[in-house]
Amino acid sequence: MNVLYYYYYLFYQKVIKDNEPHLLATLVLSFSESLLLNGIAKITLAAAMCGNYGKWPALGVLLALIGINYLIYHKNGQSQEDCERETQVLRKSSALHGPYNVVFLITTSFLFWGSDFIKHLLTQCQ
Repeated sequence: MNVLYYYYYLFYQKVIKDNEPHLLATLVLSFSESLLLNGIAKITLAAAMCGNYGKWPALGVLLALIGINYLIYHKNGQSQEDCERETQVLRKSSALHGPYNVVFLITTSFLFWGSDFIKHLLTQCQ
């Protein structure tokens, strides 16, 4: 997750040039993690129990992840240390880029295909 945090940090620091890139990186990382966790939970619930996963549990997961990531990256100052360390690691190894890009694409693409897939799973249950 530190690599994704670093990518988000670089985006908000260099591309958008925001004055709080660490905070925005934390929020976007939390959102990406919540997409992954909520997507897995929704698919599992629909496939295994023919149940629907509402918006309030999804929002609760997002808020919990924001709180956890805030404690991890901001409370102890780990975000600045990680960004310095990741800069050196990523410059040396481009093999790390692929898996993180795939995870990002899967979690983001769930916004587009997830609802149709879950609707299909729920119609098979009836």
